[in-house]
Amino acid sequence: MFVVQLKTMIKRSLLFISALALFACGDISEEIQEVKKPELNLSAEQIKDFKSAAKVFDAMPTPIEMAEIIKESKVVYDVKVLNDPKKTSQYVTSIKQSLNLGVYFADLSFTSVFDHPQQSVAYLKAAQKMSMELKINDVFNENIITRMEGNQNNKDSLLQIISEAYLTTDNYLFENKMNSVATGIMAGGWIEALYIATHLDSENGEASLVRHKISEQKTSLDHLVKLLSDCKDTELTIIKSQLMNIQGVYGEMKEVVAADSTKTYNMDNASFEKIKADILSLRGSIVN
Repeated sequence: MFVVQLKTMIKRSLLFISALALFACGDISEEIQEVKKPELNLSAEQIKDFKSAAKVFDAMPTPIEMAEIIKESKVVYDVKVLNDPKKTSQYVTSIKQSLNLGVYFADLSFTSVFDHPQQSVAYLKAAQKMSMELKINDVFNENIITRMEGNQNNKDSLLQIISEAYLTTDNYLFENKMNSVATGIMAGGWIEALYIATHLDSENGEASLVRHKISEQKTSLDHLVKLLSDCKDTELTIIKSQLMNIQGVYGEMKEVVAADSTKTYNMDNASFEKIKADILSLRGSIVN
């Protein structure tokens, strides 16, 4: 019951971030230099776009959801698949920092769901470092770190703390209208989750739960690309172009409609390997 409530909280948080990303996604450096609380008077077009953004997160699993799915599929957890939490100093541009904050959010979720609390603390500290660089103040304060360290043997408490970090980040970005930062975090988290899913899917082949979930991600990918299309930042435009390559792979797969009208795609070995290779390349451009 707790995990269901937690996933709902995080999905709601990410939905607010997606709405934020729609409000004139412009130059990220300008956003960080001038932080202020905006008055959000939404136009009819913005309300329409907000509803469109909601579809992204109706279809897109949160990092914790993907971690739970992967754990249920009995794959072997391997911390080497995750991004090194000691690499934070390598990310010097604002876009790199926002993308990798999303990556570290995803990695933090996976280490916690797989019951590796010491690694969770390391990833929380990495996220803290990225937040400080982005001037997202007072999100990962010492109180959060102390609580993580004091609850290392309590998985539910760790997941609760992570959810609070998501929500605090959400509130800060929403209040300060840091649009490109929000988009970068969204994209980084989505890419990292798909990367981990593809690179831990090795035991059950085409019938695995993980691969089935990957086959369901076309809709969320379509909407993520649409959101990135509204951004002017050059680095995010490159990310969008690379995601469009993965869109092309989905476009070649046969659509399957279930009895409840849910759409999935018949992912054969060739399609899976192509997505795996494309996401490896894209993720590498973010974390290296």
